[in-house]
Amino acid sequence: MPALTSIRRIKADIEVDNVKAENISIYVVPDDAASIDLIIGRTWLDLPHIAYTKIGKRVHIGYREDELFRNFPIDEKVNPVYLKRLETVQSESESLQIKNTSQQRMMGNLADVLKMIKNELLLLQGDIKNFKEERQSRLLQIQKKNKNVDNLKSINNSLVETNSYYDKNKSGKVSLRKGDIVAVRRKQHDR
Repeated sequence: MPALTSIRRIKADIEVDNVKAENISIYVVPDDAASIDLIIGRTWLDLPHIAYTKIGKRVHIGYREDELFRNFPIDEKVNPVYLKRLETVQSESESLQIKNTSQQRMMGNLADVLKMIKNELLLLQGDIKNFKEERQSRLLQIQKKNKNVDNLKSINNSLVETNSYYDKNKSGKVSLRKGDIVAVRRKQHDR
């Protein structure tokens, strides 16, 4: 239950279950449960979160969750007790300033949602940045491997081209230079 915030205070004499109290401060409180912004004259005892009990000649009024009311069985079928107005009283101030806090609460909730969305976007941007960095790293690795493969191919091609030469005039013999690598194919003889 959110804390109740009073917008004005009046002083009055009240009577609850034939117990009279004089010069009591009564706070005027906006009622969010009602269809209008403010109900003046609705007693707290009518509100579902308010409990009361009579002990001897005293009436105790408070929130249902307060320690005083936790161990008391509260009969929901009891007729509500209404405060009797013993005299007409004026508000201490001639004008009431009513603030609509529901719009402020809604704006606060929207601000929280926007913060959440902003945080999610930052996380996504970080994930995208990490993905791009990882992709760039992989591309560099692939390029390095491709370069190594290209180097091996060019080395192999140069070996094949400069390896050896065949001299027809020397009756099928191959002339070799020092350091040359040669693959030799045998001639098949007729049987």
